[in-house]
Amino acid sequence: MPASWFQYPLVTVGNVIQLEKKQWTVLRQYGERDAQASSDDPPSFVSTKLKCQSGNITAYMRIFMQVPFIGTESTPPHERAKQATTFNPRELQALSRLTTKGSRFAPRLLDTSIQTQDSVNGLVPGGALVFLVWEIVPGVRLGDTLGSDVFWALSPDERNRIRAALVRGYE
Repeated sequence: MPASWFQYPLVTVGNVIQLEKKQWTVLRQYGERDAQASSDDPPSFVSTKLKCQSGNITAYMRIFMQVPFIGTESTPPHERAKQATTFNPRELQALSRLTTKGSRFAPRLLDTSIQTQDSVNGLVPGGALVFLVWEIVPGVRLGDTLGSDVFWALSPDERNRIRAALVRGYE
């Protein structure tokens, strides 16, 4: 894995990213999550979370990018292009549905863009490149990439109320 899968200047502070509704300026990158897979385990992707701004709106952005299967990183672009696929992240599906339903218990999806990587310079030419932007909401995050300790530290009654609220918001 390279130090960063994302090619300069995409996630660089100050870069402007045009999505469907707005232009977003990168304020901060929080790191990358590498989910590079073998050819038996598609999809192979990497994601990053950014803090960004458009006008007076500050929000979070996640970028999902298809990456080559393990062991194929150095193959010619026309070979890597055979791996290209579409990708509809669960996070995008959930935020889209919760926003459409008007959920009060989840951040609203503010902007998206579903693209394909450059046919010449893309890591997987023609591969998936998905952007989503959601509002920053107040409150306590119930879990993170390392676990869900906050959620499990709550009483069973509090956990059940949270589950019920999420189900109501998702239906």
